[in-house]
Amino acid sequence: MQLVYAQADQGIKEGFGVYTFKKGAYKGCTYSGEWHNYCMDGQGTMKFANGGMYVGQWKVNYFHGHGVLTSPDGETYEGEYVNGWKEGQGTYKWKNGSVYTGQWKNGMEDGQGKLTFVSGSFYEGQWVEGSKSGTGTYTWTNGDVYTGSWMKDEMSGQGTMKFANGNGYTGTWVNSKRDGNGIFTWVGGDVYEGTFQNDLRNGQGTMKYANGDVYVGQWLNAKRQGIGTLTLQNGEVYDGMWKNDLKDGIGAYTYPDGKTYEGQWKEGNKVN
Repeated sequence: MQLVYAQADQGIKEGFGVYTFKKGAYKGCTYSGEWHNYCMDGQGTMKFANGGMYVGQWKVNYFHGHGVLTSPDGETYEGEYVNGWKEGQGTYKWKNGSVYTGQWKNGMEDGQGKLTFVSGSFYEGQWVEGSKSGTGTYTWTNGDVYTGSWMKDEMSGQGTMKFANGNGYTGTWVNSKRDGNGIFTWVGGDVYEGTFQNDLRNGQGTMKYANGDVYVGQWLNAKRQGIGTLTLQNGEVYDGMWKNDLKDGIGAYTYPDGKTYEGQWKEGNKVN
């Protein structure tokens, strides 16, 4: 909230006084505090007509310095003001229990700050014009933790997500989804390195399985699809077409003894 300069009523010229505004921007509001040259200036309390209240410092009819603003619904801001705007260090408490503590500029969260939700999840990092933007860490109540770049409240850019189940992803994000190049590690030992789209393995990538198998090739919606090579830990190699995670199309299979089958495959099986 920015306090609008009120010229309609002159109020009290100098010193301490109580004044109820009868017209203008503060019609129905009552100010109790210090005055200078007909302006609210110094320490004072304003009781607003809508039930809200401000207690703190003033300068030429503006909130200026340290103050506490309480809205009609009970939400509060305590911190610094400059010419009527929240600016500097401050804490805002929403009626739902969420709390932001950090830097403000032009009435918005801007700079370094921490937002804690009533659920227990919290974000700590950089803000720009009221949104999570820059570098920050978000911790969910289930134990998941993301650290990296943000843009307008979305995970965007480079970042790392550590899941509570032990899985992890490091790479590019777009609109809070894995999108671009990245590495996904499963707690069981599987590792995928390659491209993602819409949170899934899409495009070119390499999967190194915990049992020693390695697949290098194309993916579609987290399944092997297109052209790819699967090398098994026992030395067998399949090089060819895939569909829906199965060998499908033209492909060559090489056995450890050097024998090779090259031909058509369908849903994982050789077509005779």
